[in-house]
Amino acid sequence: MNRIALETNITPTRLARFEELNLLTETLVNGFMSGLHPSLFPGSGYEFSQLRSYQPGDPVNRIDWKLYSRSDRYFIREAEKESKLSLSLWLDSSTSMTQVDTKLGITKFRYAIWLTACIAKIGLQQGDDVAFSCINQIDYKCPSASGDTQLTEIIRTLNQIQPKGELTPEDFEALKRSHQPSDLAIVISDSYQNKEEFYELLNFLTQTNRDIFVFGLINDLDKKISNFGEVELTDLETGHKTILSRTQLSNYQELSKKRIKDVTTWCASRDIKVHWVNTQKPLDEMLYNFLCQRLAR
Repeated sequence: MNRIALETNITPTRLARFEELNLLTETLVNGFMSGLHPSLFPGSGYEFSQLRSYQPGDPVNRIDWKLYSRSDRYFIREAEKESKLSLSLWLDSSTSMTQVDTKLGITKFRYAIWLTACIAKIGLQQGDDVAFSCINQIDYKCPSASGDTQLTEIIRTLNQIQPKGELTPEDFEALKRSHQPSDLAIVISDSYQNKEEFYELLNFLTQTNRDIFVFGLINDLDKKISNFGEVELTDLETGHKTILSRTQLSNYQELSKKRIKDVTTWCASRDIKVHWVNTQKPLDEMLYNFLCQRLAR
């Protein structure tokens, strides 16, 4: 089901066919799990009236860890009332996202737009405000809103996007001008960058959003390279073609591993959470397992 669904355009009906996602969404919306927003992602779904010193027996998930890192003391956030979470989704549509998984024939971008739609559905069904922005094609965006109409608009926008180019300085400046701050920004990208434009984007988001989360997309070419003969690889951002020998292929794999490690380390140093996703993993199963793991924390 996963392969067939991802190769088609997104519709609310097709989105509803992800049984694992529907089960999770129904469970969350019906309120069977407490601490919903802080548990799903590192955002906040509460308005806090005051802070007080930690007392034995207080819930650990109410400790303000950011304040602890600055003061070395434990404080509890006392919730005044549950409130909406403002969520912004940031999709990478650069040319590198057209890389195809050789086993399933699905591009990173096709996987990414379905992942974006799934997260939007969960947020909107929780009653949150959700915004969408295409990182390097800024005309494709949906201002923050809630309700079923917003999901329809996000789906319509996602189906129009064709991956191309990269994030240019001009795009970045326009993006800054149109950005709406949110409680939680979720970036969906392969983290590929010619210079440091991906880091620049994340630095900007940390200044204007309370918390940042990254879904990093990888596939079999990032994890395993064929050991037989020569392979022609194309730099998907610049179009430059290179023929690699068996030895060079091994080096390419090491460089890919290094990039993933470097991005993970860079983000961790800035309190940005990263979850690497292999596009061979069925989307609904991946997202269901991921969210259940966060809810169990």
